[in-house]
Amino acid sequence: MKVFSSFEQTRKFVQKLKLKNLIEWNQYAKSGNKPEDIPAYPPNTYRDKWISWGDFLGTGTVATQNRSFRDFKSAREFVKKLKLKNTSEWNQYVKSGQYPNDIPTAPNRVYDDKDWISWGDFLGTGKISTMNREYASFKNAREFVRQLNLKSQKEWREYCTSGNRPDSIPSAPERYYKDSWKNSADWLGDNTKTKKNVSKKRLKK
Repeated sequence: MKVFSSFEQTRKFVQKLKLKNLIEWNQYAKSGNKPEDIPAYPPNTYRDKWISWGDFLGTGTVATQNRSFRDFKSAREFVKKLKLKNTSEWNQYVKSGQYPNDIPTAPNRVYDDKDWISWGDFLGTGKISTMNREYASFKNAREFVRQLNLKSQKEWREYCTSGNRPDSIPSAPERYYKDSWKNSADWLGDNTKTKKNVSKKRLKK
């Protein structure tokens, strides 16, 4: 059975390493540089004295569940001023380390049972999440898409990521219109291409 250093000794040693977070600790623990009297997972070894990773590493970071956040309205007001366009930009902002500690990195979880509506509401973009969006009927959506004269599934995907697709048209129609969906050819209306491919196959024979 391994004998580890006391919690105080271990913490003092680890804080000299200047590790910033749990990810860097895990990398260090697997590197082969860790002394044998330092446990790989200290929360289990020092259960009676363990406070948090921020306390152990010396970063002062408080675990999310133990942190006091500002109320939803104040947080949303602060975030809206950042003019972030989507969750990707939000994640980049969080990683930059510039956001206040009293603003949760995952507000949709922290404010889930309180005032949370959607990311569009929180960021101030006004965009509605896919699950809460109302789409056009299958017939109207298909008619709109056929007028685009897209020739393949590839062109449809490119159109979906172009930023020109209306919010009332789903990017994954096969999932939203399960009862009416047939196939991509029917959705795009590219029967001409299908016939050409069939003719070419016949000529080869």
